[in-house]
Amino acid sequence: MAKINLKSNEMSGRRPNSQGSNKSLVFGIVSLAVGLAVFGMVRYLTIQTENQNEEARAEVVQLENNMNTDDVKKLYDFQDRLIEIEGLMDNKVSQMELLEKIERHTLPATRFTKLEFERQSSKTEIDATVVVENHVELAKQIEAFSLIGSEVENVFLSSSKINREGSGIEGNVIFYYKDIK
Repeated sequence: MAKINLKSNEMSGRRPNSQGSNKSLVFGIVSLAVGLAVFGMVRYLTIQTENQNEEARAEVVQLENNMNTDDVKKLYDFQDRLIEIEGLMDNKVSQMELLEKIERHTLPATRFTKLEFERQSSKTEIDATVVVENHVELAKQIEAFSLIGSEVENVFLSSSKINREGSGIEGNVIFYYKDIK
């Protein structure tokens, strides 16, 4: 017949193995505590971030309310004027630069009796009345004006006559100075 152990643990002197179950219980409690701590930290940081966002939104609303609409209109008007002035400056032909070029290309024997500038859409018309000794000098002066640069076009003589003083030929020279950007 088989042996059956009817003795209790107290009688046999052995204790049940409770260390394995204690370790599992401790591990479970520690894991639960760590999980709750992480969840609490994430929740706390989320609330802090939401509060900071709300404060920032409130500050933006306050700044928008503090801005005077007249000031904003003035600011936009000022910006529009700056853009318009910038466009005008880009399209402007420097009168000094043009006069310097005409001066450099004027022959020594040439005298001006009239020099007019008329601004057109993309170019400036120069109407010059010059007095020179003879027609050859007048032709040389017209050629000199045509050599000012690539921005000069259509140099022509509109009229010529003997000077009132009788000291040479008076010629009306017209040419166009293109705007270069």
